Amino acid sequence: MEGQSIQLITGGYVKLQYDVADTGIRILAYIIDCFVKVLLYFLAYNIIDSAPWGSEADGLLYFIYFIISLALVFFNMALELLFSGQTIGKMITKIKVINSDCLPPTFLQAFYRWIMVPIDTIVGIFFIARINQRLGDILSGCYVVGCRSGKQDKVDIANEFAYLSPSYQVHYPSAEKLTEEQVLAIQKVLHAYIYKSSHKLVEEKVKEILGLSNTNVSGRAFLQTVMNDYKYLEMTNKKEYSYGNV
Repeated sequence: MEGQSIQLITGGYVKLQYDVADTGIRILAYIIDCFVKVLLYFLAYNIIDSAPWGSEADGLLYFIYFIISLALVFFNMALELLFSGQTIGKMITKIKVINSDCLPPTFLQAFYRWIMVPIDTIVGIFFIARINQRLGDILSGCYVVGCRSGKQDKVDIANEFAYLSPSYQVHYPSAEKLTEEQVLAIQKVLHAYIYKSSHKLVEEKVKEILGLSNTNVSGRAFLQTVMNDYKYLEMTNKKEYSYGNV
């Protein structure tokens, strides 16, 4: 599961790439959160137990213990809402929860993730989606990602249709050399969740076909530019052909 990434589109039509949090890191964050909750419980218990309560306050003590226990039950859910998708364990391991709009989880999404924890504890180990989603993540439509990876590959979705602009400038005129099969291969790479090492070979092959040694851009941005150039040139050639046969 290591080395995975996902691309999500924000409400502002911006495409962002995130590294998916590794299963081991998520388990470590969960263990840290459990340790913190146990520590807080015993700390609160010792403080209350050492206070000079009278025997008539036994009922109040039980009520306070109940409130503390209840607060710790909702502890992780509350932290994810207050700290933009992070608990103490997630802060330490530098991961966070986001939804499909690249935003912190809403109250309902955080609730779905929280309420599924008991079920995930039992069966989640045996049911992990290909992008490291447990059942609670799938139900809430959320992802657990690395904090430092967000916005590292920011591409305006409008770039995918930039070739439709009247002022569009072709970057790689040799893009018209591409065959339909090669164009399909590029499209598969652009629509894939993960930019794999095999996709890097496609990028290198495209550069070889177009006779390019050095480019200012690479990865998905390069391939998207090539696709835009190809579509623009194809559209322009069709127009010229149509006008020539009028």
